[in-house]
Amino acid sequence: MATHQEIRHYLTHWFQLGKRIIINSTPHTIAPTLNTDRPSPEFETLWQEILANPHLAHLENSEIDLAQLLTGTWEIIDCARCEMPVPLKIAGIIGNHCICQNMDTWPNSDTLQPHNPVNTIDRLHQLRHRLTSSSQSPAS
Repeated sequence: MATHQEIRHYLTHWFQLGKRIIINSTPHTIAPTLNTDRPSPEFETLWQEILANPHLAHLENSEIDLAQLLTGTWEIIDCARCEMPVPLKIAGIIGNHCICQNMDTWPNSDTLQPHNPVNTIDRLHQLRHRLTSSSQSPAS
């Protein structure tokens, strides 16, 4: 089963490439949130709207609504072509492909790849810990 966190990552990665979420036939665009440890308030508002009616919401160019993803029959994996998160039915056969199939300029290894938000504080603590531990180790 795809967890709420996996679905959020799935959506935020595709938002970074300009895909929209369709809720009840209305497209919604979210500007990508980068270099922060939490999604934008705009995303959180949209996420609550999605959770209220997940059967009415799907990612642009995908036929799978988010209510289906929340059942135990789907998981989120990386696309073999572009390494973006895509839903995969655990059992059975599906007829659709990765939504990257209609993007002429994707995959593009010359650009920054979509990614999860960065927690700057945690990253700095990790670097400080590495520097502290390397300076305390005996020289060879």
